[in-house]
Amino acid sequence: MKDPLSCHTREASNILGKDFLARLIELNSAKRKNPNGPDLKHLNEDVINAQGIVFFLAGYETTSNTLSTTCYHLAKHQQIQVKKKKIKWHELLEY
Repeated sequence: MKDPLSCHTREASNILGKDFLARLIELNSAKRKNPNGPDLKHLNEDVINAQGIVFFLAGYETTSNTLSTTCYHLAKHQQIQVKKKKIKWHELLEY
């Protein structure tokens, strides 16, 4: 079974998006159409894969730092944590 989010599957199915992977697919298509294009000389599938990995890891790192910093500050300032819990429970009960 093919991965529906892979570059090859999305490109073959003409699944267009406005995400990072769609932009990489566009670059790869432009490279195939004009392999000697001025801005695409060093672009190959390995570079595209590497950029995808870097993008994923950078997003993961940013998210983990944000969550850990938030948890730290909520632990240090428990009065804010209690206040936020009350607000959330109130919103849930209204729903």
